Parts: sequence; structure tokens; C-alpha cells
Amino acid sequence: MDDPFLAFWFRYVEPNRSRLEAGGVTNVLREIRRDFNRYRGEIWEHLVRQAVARLVIDGIEWMPGSRWWGAGTDKIPLEVDVIAESTDKKSLLVGEVKSTVTARELKRAEVELQQKVERLPISKSYHRIVKKIIVADTGAQRAKILIPGRKVFSALR
Repeated sequence: MDDPFLAFWFRYVEPNRSRLEAGGVTNVLREIRRDFNRYRGEIWEHLVRQAVARLVIDGIEWMPGSRWWGAGTDKIPLEVDVIAESTDKKSLLVGEVKSTVTARELKRAEVELQQKVERLPISKSYHRIVKKIIVADTGAQRAKILIPGRKVFSALR
């Protein structure tokens, strides 16, 4: 579902309408809070994938983003939050999507992203691999590998 509001409605409100109407707001809200971080992460990933085709990243225009999962070159399951092919078909964007990131988490995320690129079977088919970590709230973090959430939201306007 492309609309985050409607996705929220059909995930949390509609299935609980009778409970909400009967005054069970507190119990429903408790359940929403337990699941909300996962839901917010899913929505953020979806928005990032939508924005990729509207962003110029490292001077390159991209096709629409998607999630990739399958067996890595080592035959172990691999999931990548966002991949996209450049419009000229020479480059591949490989990205991890995060809500927030500290300096310590950023270093770890960079290492993990590099490992994913090395295991990604389709990465060998491209002249250039662009690795990015797309973060909703970068805080004070500034790094070439980061794409801040404000750029994603700006692209979606």
C-alpha cells in the first residue's frame, strides 16, 4: 500500500474497530506500541525505495528501488533493503535503510553493507557499485555513505 496513513489504518485501526468502539482503546494502543517500531521501519524502507528513482545519488540517476533477497554467493540467505539499477544500466545502488544511526553503528553498518555487496550475486554484473546507508534521522552524523531522510522526503514531494 503506497499511502502510509492507509497502511496504518488497515494494519491497526480496521482490524480493531469493534474493540475501539467498545472502549478498548488502551489495550489496542498497547498492542500498537509493541509493534510500532517494526511498522515504522517497514514504512520507512518503502518510502526510501519509492524515492530512489527521484534522487540523483553520486551523480547517477536510478530506476525504481526494490528489496532483494535470495541466496548469496555463499548460498546463505541474504537480504538487501534497497537495490536499484542506474538508468544507463552500468551501476548498481545497494543500500541499507535505518531509522537512526550513531557513529559506532555507522561503522558497523558500513562493514555489513560491504559484506552484503561481496555476497550479492548480481553485483558482479555492474561496472560500479554505489553503497549507501539511508537514515531517517542522521543526527550530527556526516559521512559520504549516508543519505539523510530529509533528501528522501524532499524527493517524495
